[in-house]
Amino acid sequence: MTFPCLFSSRLSLREHFAKDANDYYYLLSNAEAIKYYGRNPIYNFLEAKVEIETLHTKYIESKLIKWAITINTNEIYIGSVGIKDYVNVHHRGTLSCIILPKYWHYGYASEALNIVIEFAFKTLNLNRLQVYVDPVNIRAITLFKNLGFNMEAILREYELYLQPIITQYFIDNKSEIW
Repeated sequence: MTFPCLFSSRLSLREHFAKDANDYYYLLSNAEAIKYYGRNPIYNFLEAKVEIETLHTKYIESKLIKWAITINTNEIYIGSVGIKDYVNVHHRGTLSCIILPKYWHYGYASEALNIVIEFAFKTLNLNRLQVYVDPVNIRAITLFKNLGFNMEAILREYELYLQPIITQYFIDNKSEIW
């Protein structure tokens, strides 16, 4: 099964490789980057390496597609974007996106998500995409609203990570927009 590489004028979305382990570790150990990402940080390089191998396995099993986001001009790794739980009778998937803070405010998240959303609806034939967003993450809420998503529910005290139990907004986007 060939991993789908996606492109825009500024970005390449490709499979994570072993060579990305250092960048992946840096991304997922960065407290500012993962503050609203909904997971615990990675604590060492080996953990990042193992997780990258797991991403490949989950892709082969059709459980997850997680792209490395790189800048076209210099192939610098700036983040990751993905769809999980996309093979199901309901034709829906859940999006995620994380960008290194030094690349925030350049429109990279929006650009990467636009590519993935189009892929999800046109190639995977999904009917619905959803995303979970921390209510205090106003920038992410604005980003997804600008991408055509609508808030559908508030999931109170939904997740527990290193911080207190957090509430999540449940935001969706349906294929008729695309």
